[in-house]
Amino acid sequence: MNSEELQYQIFASQDSSYPLAHRYSTSIITNPDYSEDMLREIIKSVTWELRQMISYRSDRFKMDFGDKGADIAIVFLYKDDIDVQNHNYVCRSCWCSSELTEEAKQICFIGNDKLDEIEIDWNPDYNQRRNNYRLFSQS
Repeated sequence: MNSEELQYQIFASQDSSYPLAHRYSTSIITNPDYSEDMLREIIKSVTWELRQMISYRSDRFKMDFGDKGADIAIVFLYKDDIDVQNHNYVCRSCWCSSELTEEAKQICFIGNDKLDEIEIDWNPDYNQRRNNYRLFSQS
């Protein structure tokens, strides 16, 4: 299945720029049955879309960054609404432009996986937390 056939829903996106970098972040819900490889394809596709965005939360940032795409793109990936409510992401990813200064890159995290230039941080506690939340919500 190629990335165009994979289904996901963007439920939150924002310009979270700061003076050193033009940054976008988004949260998405995917099919809970997708494999890690499928999720990686979604991350790659969504990251590319974020990198191309030209949107600003204020006139100040519009003046600072002009018509430039993102310097940083962050994606949080969830499997359903309950995961979203509990901020129990399957993974988060971060792409940082190689043109950023080291100071600006400090906002980026190092993941436990990598896809090209994208750092992916798979949540090692995801399944345990998911089970706990479901047990708690049933009681």
